[in-house]
Amino acid sequence: MHTIRIDTSELTYPWLWIPGQLPHFVDGSVRDGAVVRLQSGTFVFQQTRSHASDVRFSVTDDGLVDYPSTHEHVLGGRGTTTLRVRGLEVTFNPTGRARPLLPLWGGCREPLGARTRTLRIPPGSAYAMRLLHVPRRVLEFRVGADGVVDYAAAFEESLSGRGTGTLTVDLDRLHHDASERRRHVEGVCRTGA
Repeated sequence: MHTIRIDTSELTYPWLWIPGQLPHFVDGSVRDGAVVRLQSGTFVFQQTRSHASDVRFSVTDDGLVDYPSTHEHVLGGRGTTTLRVRGLEVTFNPTGRARPLLPLWGGCREPLGARTRTLRIPPGSAYAMRLLHVPRRVLEFRVGADGVVDYAAAFEESLSGRGTGTLTVDLDRLHHDASERRRHVEGVCRTGA
């Protein structure tokens, strides 16, 4: 087993998990990074419960970090015992009336405010967020290795910015859709239909 540190201090939300290697999520922004004991091999890390990021790294037989050259722009530390996860810049642009939007990855505990801001996140296909007080309406999106956002057609009414590095969230539409869904569910529960 090799002692490897994973430094996620450059990410906006730094919590990570390595399936099969860590029993729970850890904060990689602690001084010098989170300590992980790994055998030689290839690994992925997760910032969400169900999907790994699109970034893979290896630990060599000498106990050093390695990764494909295609990940140079999102990772650092090749040839050392510390993997630095830099991530990519993605701009979040909320529009409409200010409502708290909660990212559901990386240990986020504070909702995003109503202002545009740039977040650093690793490429991945399973990012999600929701209005803080409406837990059932979740928006999902992905971030490519080039920092470009994408999302399913089902989210086009609330999201825009596909093919760019900016994800715009229409908070009014998201709130309206969640309210409509809640009214529908309440009506079904009352009528039994």
